[in-house]
Amino acid sequence: MKKLQVCVLDIEPIDPPHGGSRLRLKGLYQSLGPDIEVKYVGAYHWPGPEFRRFRHGKSLEEITIPFSRRHLDAVAVLQSNTGTYDVVDSSFPMLGKLSPEYCEFAREEAIRSDVVVFSHPWVYSVMEGVLDRQRQLVVYDAHNVETLLKPHLLGDSESARLISGMVEKTERALCEYADLIITCSHQDLQSFAEIFEVPFSKMRVSPNGVSQKDVLSAVPVTKTAGKGGKPFPPSPVALFIGGSYPPNIEAAEFICDEIAPACEHVNFAIVGGVGSALGTRGKLPKNVHITGGVEESELLNWLQAADIGINPMFSGSGTNIKMFDYMSAGLAIVTSPFGARGIDGACFSIARTASDFISQIGELVEDSDKRSADARQNLRVVEHQFNWENISSGLGYTLTNHHRTKSRPAPYFSIVVPTLDRPEKLRRLLDLLAQQRDDDFEIIVVDQSTVAFSSSDSAIDLTVVHSPVRSQVHARNLGASVARGQIIVCTDDDCEPPDTWLSYARACFENPDIVGVEGRCFSDYMHDPDWRSVHNYGVEGIGFMSCNMFVTSEAFHQIGGFDMAFDEDQFRYDTDLGWRLQEIGNVMFSDEAYVYHPPWQRSLSRESTEERDLLFQADAILLKKHPGRYEELFQVEAQWRRGDGFWQPFLRGLEKYDVVLPDYARERLVQIESENGRNED
Repeated sequence: MKKLQVCVLDIEPIDPPHGGSRLRLKGLYQSLGPDIEVKYVGAYHWPGPEFRRFRHGKSLEEITIPFSRRHLDAVAVLQSNTGTYDVVDSSFPMLGKLSPEYCEFAREEAIRSDVVVFSHPWVYSVMEGVLDRQRQLVVYDAHNVETLLKPHLLGDSESARLISGMVEKTERALCEYADLIITCSHQDLQSFAEIFEVPFSKMRVSPNGVSQKDVLSAVPVTKTAGKGGKPFPPSPVALFIGGSYPPNIEAAEFICDEIAPACEHVNFAIVGGVGSALGTRGKLPKNVHITGGVEESELLNWLQAADIGINPMFSGSGTNIKMFDYMSAGLAIVTSPFGARGIDGACFSIARTASDFISQIGELVEDSDKRSADARQNLRVVEHQFNWENISSGLGYTLTNHHRTKSRPAPYFSIVVPTLDRPEKLRRLLDLLAQQRDDDFEIIVVDQSTVAFSSSDSAIDLTVVHSPVRSQVHARNLGASVARGQIIVCTDDDCEPPDTWLSYARACFENPDIVGVEGRCFSDYMHDPDWRSVHNYGVEGIGFMSCNMFVTSEAFHQIGGFDMAFDEDQFRYDTDLGWRLQEIGNVMFSDEAYVYHPPWQRSLSRESTEERDLLFQADAILLKKHPGRYEELFQVEAQWRRGDGFWQPFLRGLEKYDVVLPDYARERLVQIESENGRNED
């Protein structure tokens, strides 16, 4: 089988991987998959280095070409006129042709590739007329929304406005030209839709992350050796990591001016190139320690030596990779809301003002239990969402499947099926799908099994995505990212649809106002306590079940898919998705587009009443996000009548997620306690 050839274009080297951009390049493209070859064409944008080829692992080759002297001189002149942030990248659309060797090499590698990725929009400016969009998949990997970021960094001089205008023109053109846009966060995805009117169905999120092999345990280490063998500051240590980048400099100055003087008992370590920008400030607070640039091994030492991570970021774009460093090191974190953007499901102490940071840092320093609890949750979030190996392989499946559209039209339906160690059930489902009267579909199986599932059935359009993350929420989002269809279909590996299932669903979407369809789910033993009967009778239009849901790709990606905040409990994520869909459009119920869901015996460990009751902890998240809708669900389902089986996990969830018990629920709790008291009498 011929390997997929991917060419990634940018204007910096990957190695050494210092700074957020290079870390993303290495992390995102080093593990796309065994059937994918990647060539990265970058540049040296400073004098001195020579042409270089360098391999990162087995499948990523870096080729780095120096800019011409003429190009560098022109950048220097423009830089002197601008007098602000470095313009070498943002000026490339104007000056790039002054480096003909780089441009020619980039064009040659792009022409021979199956997939061409523009990492940042800069190189697109020299690719006019080069690519074959009938054959090649064109991707924009947007590290930031440059149209928003560059004016903030460059200032308001005449030259800066000229460059910013060129940036906006280049980014807009690439957004229109690309087949697929990859963003770092859902917030950036929304910005592209708002600014450039990019369809949500054309965009996917591949977040920033950290490498699994570098993920540190939260076990304390002896703090003996810092830079040059010097001892680390004594505990407590609050760590800030950053390169020499204006938003980082702004944050570091905020630490020095506003936070550190009021937290004399805390040592603040400012690690990375951002420290060089503080050298001209004169005397710093005695509890601020600056390292300057550090090697990776030394950074890991600082992460181990720290007690908490802080991130007072107030501007920028994308997501902050430092947050994933903190999380992987098992640190509790105090961050601004802006610094936490794009990171769902983690435990952060949120601070909006200097006084907030001061009080939150003080509380974490004193509360070791809180630090440990936050660290455990954050380590889990990193493993499930922000592990470079998983992010990269997921993107590999997405690129491979979307490239198929060049030789085969995209299907109408994309059926996403998570599976875990139930191959016979899955094969039964695939057999039933092969009998569908409406055959315009693809199947995306997200396999989390101990023994990998494989199928040689050529009668169906099947893609098997192997994922080490055992999570239905993660699996459904991953499958939707790989999917090419107009309608994303959610079902379970043990469901049994009739041959008319997709036909009836398609008829529902003839109404353009429909963004989703909830299908009937029925089962056996509906009132037998020895069985878990899976059905949606009585909760139509409010309960929502992921075993039978249809969502337009446009709506799914607009709302950000399933919320990973529900990842730990693996419950209510489908109800949350249904409610958020109803906020942007109409979701209809269909009795005709039904599936049969076999019941499960309660004697099975993961199906027992005791195991299932634990999931009601997730109701607290649902209540926090949708207080009005949750009251309706609470009364309709009446799970509260079940006594401790509902109330104990629900109350634990309220405490865990910092949610207040509403009055209507309190009244029911009192009612249940009163009834139990009478029964005991």
